[in-house]
Amino acid sequence: MRSHPAPRPRAEHPYQAFWEPLEGDSGFELKPMFGGKAAYLDGRLALYFSAKEEPWRGILVCTDRERQAALVAEFPELAPHPVLPKWLYLPEDCERFERIAARLVTLARIRDPRLGVEPSRRRKAGRSARERFRPDTIGVRSAESPGRERSVNAADYAAVRSALERLVPAKGEGLSAGEMLAAALASGALRTRFASRGVLARWLTTVRLDLEVRGVLRRRKGGRPARWLRATGRIPNIAPPC
Repeated sequence: MRSHPAPRPRAEHPYQAFWEPLEGDSGFELKPMFGGKAAYLDGRLALYFSAKEEPWRGILVCTDRERQAALVAEFPELAPHPVLPKWLYLPEDCERFERIAARLVTLARIRDPRLGVEPSRRRKAGRSARERFRPDTIGVRSAESPGRERSVNAADYAAVRSALERLVPAKGEGLSAGEMLAAALASGALRTRFASRGVLARWLTTVRLDLEVRGVLRRRKGGRPARWLRATGRIPNIAPPC
């Protein structure tokens, strides 16, 4: 009687094959982290594997800011993550994703000094580890409420931010809040993403005020209603505290 091969065990994560070469390393430890997998080597966080929706579908390279340039020089596909820019991001839709992912794992295995960060041991009063690092949220601020910060959905924030950076001009009269809403509704993508015009309007306000604090948008002086322009030059992308 012909025997059939035993079925292969189902992978626990879409990117499991990438970290498997590390499993024989005595210093390797894999920990679940907010829907993804965090790879530690000798206690240092080296790589974070996330298979959620963009911008959390790919591999985050945990590194210090001063070492980012060296990694980007070797792998131009890497870029600061749009929500956690202190780490570099390799999106799954990158053409050389599998090749670069395998190379990053190799660099982690041989303890390349450009990879790896010490996990934070400090904990602010009243804030849990989950609150300090949640890949699905981002902290937003407003000049109207200095010193205060609240968390919002990171994917929705990224979608609205991308739209505003595309719609708001860098020169000319700029756009008022009402004109931003009209332009966003006309674009279609945001109109289908959010449940209603009112919800979209609130998101535009939240992200616009946060981008003003971050220096991505600037408010024109004088005149009513208030109008905003996109800031020119190199804009620092500020990471949310974690």
